[in-house]
Amino acid sequence: MSVLIPIISKKENNPEFLKKAIKGEKKVFLLIIMDTTATTKNFGFATSEIGHGNELIEEIKKNLEPENVSVDEALEWGDTNTQIINYAKLKKIGKVVLAKQENEYFKNLVKDLEKNNFEVKII
Repeated sequence: MSVLIPIISKKENNPEFLKKAIKGEKKVFLLIIMDTTATTKNFGFATSEIGHGNELIEEIKKNLEPENVSVDEALEWGDTNTQIINYAKLKKIGKVVLAKQENEYFKNLVKDLEKNNFEVKII
């Protein structure tokens, strides 16, 4: 089974989060989105943060190495919600794991994912 972990809260590199997120999975897809319309520092990445996003992906990959899972990574440009949904559809991923946030952007993302029939796991 495979799971998509979009890097949107900048807190996905937490070992406890990662352990729960990948439990029972064989393949992990890490997705970072450069959102040119990102207006909040807590949801997604603005284009000026591309370096930080790449560093975060590399740290997460290193933390996942001992877990014996296959890891793919991608960087996409555009609207965060749209890119997560489109990437999951393209890769035929049915489950999306998110680090919990308390903001409207997050709530809208969860609604959009559920509306598109994805299993959403919030940690």
